[in-house]
Amino acid sequence: MDFSPHTKNCRRTNSGNRVAAVKVTIFSFMNFLTKNELVAYPSSLLGKLSDYGEIAITDNGKPTALLLQIPDGLFNETLKAVRRVKAMKSLNDIWAKTKDLPPMTDEEIETEIQAARAEAKAAY
Repeated sequence: MDFSPHTKNCRRTNSGNRVAAVKVTIFSFMNFLTKNELVAYPSSLLGKLSDYGEIAITDNGKPTALLLQIPDGLFNETLKAVRRVKAMKSLNDIWAKTKDLPPMTDEEIETEIQAARAEAKAAY
């Protein structure tokens, strides 16, 4: 189990427009379960999930899946949040790959747009 504290500074507004800084320590617990343990003891999975809220499944020591406990009635919201994080990760990866490239001219952008439109039209 990974037990790592994270400290964050939070601001709480009091009455009279006074603001006090509050230091909050957040502890993250992550329970790891190997692929072999999952196969051998599948019934323990739900118990551990309800205890920890999230479980990382590993294959040869490498995390390959993350299981999340979903609060009642929040399936769609949880799924949207996970997809949003994955999309942001992809976007950040794209930005990282292009950060050293020179900016495109307006003509180059227009050429790319026309090529994408032609490719999309040909696919139909």
